[in-house]
Amino acid sequence: MRLLLFLAGLATGLLLAWSCSRTDSTGSRPDLLFVVLDDISASELDRIDTPTLDHLASRGTVCERMYAMPGCCPTRYGFMFGQYGFRDGIGGIISARAADAVDNHGPPLERPTLAAQLQSIGYETAMFGKWHLDNANQFGELKDFYLRRGFDEIRAGTVGNFPPRQENYFSWERLDNGEIRTETEYATTAQTEAAMEWWDRHAGQSRFAYLCYNAPHFPFQAPPEHLAAVASGADKRALYVASIEALDKELGRLIELVENGDPGLENTLIVVIGDNGTPEGATAVDQDRNKVKRSVFEDGIRVPCILAGLGLPAARSSRTLLHAVDFYATFAELTRFEFDHALVAQDSHSMVGSLWREEASAREWTFCQRFSPNGAPSNERDFDAAAVITPTHKLMRVLDQGVATWSLYDLQSDPQEQHPLPPTGPVADLLRSTLDQIQHQGG
Repeated sequence: MRLLLFLAGLATGLLLAWSCSRTDSTGSRPDLLFVVLDDISASELDRIDTPTLDHLASRGTVCERMYAMPGCCPTRYGFMFGQYGFRDGIGGIISARAADAVDNHGPPLERPTLAAQLQSIGYETAMFGKWHLDNANQFGELKDFYLRRGFDEIRAGTVGNFPPRQENYFSWERLDNGEIRTETEYATTAQTEAAMEWWDRHAGQSRFAYLCYNAPHFPFQAPPEHLAAVASGADKRALYVASIEALDKELGRLIELVENGDPGLENTLIVVIGDNGTPEGATAVDQDRNKVKRSVFEDGIRVPCILAGLGLPAARSSRTLLHAVDFYATFAELTRFEFDHALVAQDSHSMVGSLWREEASAREWTFCQRFSPNGAPSNERDFDAAAVITPTHKLMRVLDQGVATWSLYDLQSDPQEQHPLPPTGPVADLLRSTLDQIQHQGG
């Protein structure tokens, strides 16, 4: 989408003053709607028509430098626990049904999720769509994982990806509060409607809804015609784009419900964010398939992120350096729950100061990584790919057959990462030292 962003002048100043008093108040806690899009780079919003996301951007703040991990599970771990995945040996995909629970283990149960923290202070909590953070061998069965992870309900849920050749968007195993059945309704529609029904049913209560669409993740399929038109014989890219257009249309129904309901955006925060970049099988003509999902290039780790409501300035674009792990500390500040840093949120920085009060960023750098198999702490292994990002530069380290390749980029002059700089000198040395320190924190 072509975001028509502008500074809101006097109105922005008034909103900032109001939000400062709001986040310090002792009034009712805000409703929280957290929406995750599966496999989409931030740059896709400049290519694909997404009127709902355009509308949401006009009502809120676009975070242009929101980073995530290059794969799904480590990012979702960051959402739920506020820390980098290496702290629990999660660097790649957790296979929900795999027999090997060592390489496919989920986070330890003693770590309280964001949902559990909110539940403990009186929130109604529910998730919809794809979880992808636990293995069946941890629980014996996965159908009740949501209760152990702080959710009162799960509706239209899936424990992970749709298994190839077994499930798809029109035939999938649907989990509703412990009951599993085969669903034939288009998954994006079913997940939206489940979220809408729950949100409406819990009006007047403090609500946390965690909606994780499977879309636009593989398998690439044409959505129903009323949601997006796709030509016969369309290639993977066209099907991928259509699934995003369909998601945007369905999400619009939920956003409209929230905006027009009570308390509306005045006391509701909406977050829409991607979990990692565009998949290599569905890249656009101007994307390098080696620089998308699973890589630590920008199109692999810089994800779309829009926040709206709760006094945030409207129609604003922020270049503040942020990471997916930062929502834990942010929600803690907004809702006033306390947490034990020894257990969770070791890497989380609240965004309230930088986004609501336009203070300096709490981050000097952020970090993204990928490794496999899961299980080994970082101080006992090398990352397959890792990057340290500052407001101006990125240092990357990629391991291929035991050989490390270092690359340095000036993101201000070279945002497309076409011209690597020599990975030497004061900037590279500082970032290399930072990466070494990070790698030896795990365990």
